[in-house]
Amino acid sequence: MIKNFYNIIKLNFIRPITNQACITLIVLNCSIGQSVDCNNSILEQYLRDNNIRAAISFTDSIYKQKGLDLQSICSLERLLKEGTLPDSIRAKSELYLANKYYNSRRHRESLEHAQIARDLLRKVFGPEHNLYNASLNTLAQDLKELGKFKEAELVFLEAKRNNMKVTGGKDIQFARICNNLADVYCALNRFDKAEELYRTSLHVKEQLKGRNNDYTKTLYNLCKFYLAITKYSSGIKEIDVALGILAKNGNPDSLEFLDLKAILLHKAQYHVEAETLFKQTLQAREKAGQTDKPEYCLNLFNYSSLLQDKSRFNEARPLVEKALVIGKKAFGLEHPYYATFLTNFGDILTNSTSVISFIMQKC
Repeated sequence: MIKNFYNIIKLNFIRPITNQACITLIVLNCSIGQSVDCNNSILEQYLRDNNIRAAISFTDSIYKQKGLDLQSICSLERLLKEGTLPDSIRAKSELYLANKYYNSRRHRESLEHAQIARDLLRKVFGPEHNLYNASLNTLAQDLKELGKFKEAELVFLEAKRNNMKVTGGKDIQFARICNNLADVYCALNRFDKAEELYRTSLHVKEQLKGRNNDYTKTLYNLCKFYLAITKYSSGIKEIDVALGILAKNGNPDSLEFLDLKAILLHKAQYHVEAETLFKQTLQAREKAGQTDKPEYCLNLFNYSSLLQDKSRFNEARPLVEKALVIGKKAFGLEHPYYATFLTNFGDILTNSTSVISFIMQKC
């Protein structure tokens, strides 16, 4: 069925269409099946008019209505395994899948597709093509998220060199590569290289797009860098700049920035202000129904760490217990965060007045 459908696409379109449009129609058909006959007619008209942006937007709206995001991924994976697509379409499809898995935080699957996409895109389009560099960025991001920092560094460096050669470093993708490479250097404790890359990223982003929300993402990472090197006052100053930009741009999604500010305040010994912010972000996530999310889990843990530092162990204990339950699902038992939760829980139990009753319950 899929082979025939692809042949129909090639035969029946009045004008030549892009590979991306072919992928859009194939995935739509495979994902939704017979229920999309009328939708296909609309989509075909967009494609005949060569209105690719409208076609893709139309497809995305159907995915959202039907809740078929992961189903579309499975359908496209089956199509790729058949081996009927030309390399140019297959390469873009593999990159599409890599990005879908990445956005779902399924980094092992994303890594697999990103590696295939990189090899195919280099073969089909060459090492200077923007899609090849996009595949490098996705691949390196996956390696970073999986803790393979040295491998990620090498891939980011290749992407940075390629982008510099093509754009002279005057490109938003170059700014993002610099930001991501700086993150890797922070993870490797090579802080001497990180700050310059963050500053380069900020400069390019401001020159090209102004101080928009994308600019604040790098500013946020710079603040995490200041946290790592114990320059807490510098971090607080920059995070306030970021929060000001977000407020000016009308972006209410600032909880992660408030989280980081609370941590910086805690480390700078502004405990009252930090506790107020921790409570504020926890309540906001609870109100938004985000109590199963990794961010809420980390929020609980960071607040418990403040209470632990203030020797308020009985207050800290239920927060860490809750973080352990959520973290088991959100991160997994082998994640470094979960190990840290356990270590802190042990410290709290050792100092808690209820440690004896806890031991008795487990016996």
